[in-house]
Amino acid sequence: MRSLSTIFLFVFALAICISCKKKNDIYPVTGDYLISGHTGGFAGNLSNSAYYLIGNSQLRKDTSLAGRDVPDNIAKFNFNIVMPDSNYHAVADLLSAIPAELLSQNNADIGDPWPDFGVTDVRASIKGVAYRWTFEGGLTKCSPVVQQFVSRVKSIQ
Repeated sequence: MRSLSTIFLFVFALAICISCKKKNDIYPVTGDYLISGHTGGFAGNLSNSAYYLIGNSQLRKDTSLAGRDVPDNIAKFNFNIVMPDSNYHAVADLLSAIPAELLSQNNADIGDPWPDFGVTDVRASIKGVAYRWTFEGGLTKCSPVVQQFVSRVKSIQ
């Protein structure tokens, strides 16, 4: 009986170690990248969408954010799913398509707030310079170039 309980405890401890290992596997974000996702709001249950990473010739998806706060530190994202190449090629140019006017508005909240719809969170690194923008629901006062960019960012999947 004692050996059976010892074996059970060993298997249980091993299972915990394996599950902890999986939770700590975080894809490192390096080089130039663009990260986007939707957060906040309560219309249509939009508390957190998946976040996406365009970088290193891949499109990756983080599915670990449901029910948790979106991390401020990009190293705490878990881009655990590599999306198909066709999805990557549809959005691969977005990093180079960031409108110049946004580059001079780093860390800005852009657009008119629609609190019930949340915001589109966009982060980028271009030649080592980190940028972040929060796009509100109402973008009609923004330039057409910014509106088109945000529309494309929202279509990432």
